[in-house]
Amino acid sequence: MKPSSVTLTFNTYQYGLTYSVTPTAVAWGEQVTHEARVSDPITGGALEGVEVRFQWYIEGAWREVGRAVSDRTGRAVFTWTVPFKFQVAPDRFTTLPCRSYSTRAYIPATAQYSTTVTVNVTYPTKITASTNKTSYAPGETVTVTGRLTRVEETAETALAGKTVTITWWDGTTSTVTTDTNGNFTASKTGPSTTGTYKVTVTFGGEGLALEVPVVGVSGRMVTAGAIALATVATILAPKLIHSIRVR
Repeated sequence: MKPSSVTLTFNTYQYGLTYSVTPTAVAWGEQVTHEARVSDPITGGALEGVEVRFQWYIEGAWREVGRAVSDRTGRAVFTWTVPFKFQVAPDRFTTLPCRSYSTRAYIPATAQYSTTVTVNVTYPTKITASTNKTSYAPGETVTVTGRLTRVEETAETALAGKTVTITWWDGTTSTVTTDTNGNFTASKTGPSTTGTYKVTVTFGGEGLALEVPVVGVSGRMVTAGAIALATVATILAPKLIHSIRVR
């Protein structure tokens, strides 16, 4: 018998896939929205009904945080509240450390992955502060005391060795370092004329550069060990404004 052969032709197929995350810096308890857009690789048109799974790289493995199906515009959107603890196994949870996480979108139908997007998870912080009096005689010493804490799931932890800035009524500043209990104190000779004056207490944050609105006393920070010191940057700081009166 003579040898024979046949040639088979086949095509591989992958969707067009783009992926984004908003915002890319969040604290525990805040929401992050994952969005993938699925399109026909030839026409570029939107594809409806494609399942997309969203993953974060946690504890050395890619772990699914949620999934969505693309709509008629090709968009698959999933919003996730970043937890204090994440379930990595049926019987085990892990605390999400403050750090940068790689995230991606995955399409099971084509075993297709998007490019990765980095999301920074940060700790919330809180400042409490007060002056030793609310009314002072002209030239009397004004003392500010307070405490800096990191807000966790159900508790607050003192932040030791952190720099807090006190901005006085005349625009001058004092920097102090929190003690092992997160406490700090600073004093200054008071104004010599009567009136109402403001003292602002600020923790500038450290680690990841963020822009966050100042609301009350809430802000964010990351631990120094989580990010290389070269990335230390000032953020829009949490602060507490306290008024005093000289009479």
